[in-house]
Amino acid sequence: MTERKPFPEIDRLNRRGVLRLTAGGMMILPFASSIAACSGAQSPASEPIPPHIQLVTQVSELIIPQTDTPGAIAAGVPAYIAKVLTDWFSAEDSEAMIASWAAFDEAAVEQGAADFLTASEAQKVAAMTAMEASDSAIFEDLKQLVVFAYYTSEAATEELNYDPVPGEFRACLPLDEAGPAAMLYGH
Repeated sequence: MTERKPFPEIDRLNRRGVLRLTAGGMMILPFASSIAACSGAQSPASEPIPPHIQLVTQVSELIIPQTDTPGAIAAGVPAYIAKVLTDWFSAEDSEAMIASWAAFDEAAVEQGAADFLTASEAQKVAAMTAMEASDSAIFEDLKQLVVFAYYTSEAATEELNYDPVPGEFRACLPLDEAGPAAMLYGH
């Protein structure tokens, strides 16, 4: 009885065979990396959400709440901001920004809450309103990040009927035909 080798075709490989295997591997590589990226995007449900991401989630939903259009959470704003903090900011800048968000707790304490995360919605809104009225750079920076993340999300571009290659220009168009995006531009 002859011993069976696991990959007998490897013994018969020539230069063309090696090139075929290499080219096949190169063709599969982009798909394998995209599958790995997709599976890594989901975090396990048992992993606790850091307090700064909870704060971003609550603030972003108060800035852009869900109505008949998707809100900030549905658009993935907190996940985007978490990604920006870890992948785009330097470690020092990320830590400094997260540390500056303690101002939300201070503003909530002034409204009678223990901290921002445990405050009632009315206390959160009052705290954010007070921060905005005092021209808080901390609030303004986070607000700009939330708005940018929202309006560059897929949910917002679908809602606004964003068309990167627009069709013909029609100047006099009834508003019901133009859709909700036209209201932004004062048509």
